[in-house]
Amino acid sequence: MTKFKTIFFLFSFFQFLQSQDFSISFNVSGGSSDYDLTVGFSPDATDEYDSEFDYFAPPAPPPPSFDAALVWNGDRYYTQILAGDGDITPHEFNIQLQY
Repeated sequence: MTKFKTIFFLFSFFQFLQSQDFSISFNVSGGSSDYDLTVGFSPDATDEYDSEFDYFAPPAPPPPSFDAALVWNGDRYYTQILAGDGDITPHEFNIQLQY
């Protein structure tokens, strides 16, 4: 039975790595602002703006206001979902903070 569990675990683990259909949210807060930044992958998304997945962030307010946004390809986002197309290469997001 132990061999079966090991094979099942390995099969499930490799399926998870190849599915690339997930997202993760980070809560950011400061002053009276409190919101989530979300990044992830979906097989139905692209690495550009997708109106059904992504949400642009407005320009940062003047200092000393709190602001946080994801930066991808020079654009500011609250949510950015990238193509989960099986290309398992590193993707790097920047988080722009102001306080």
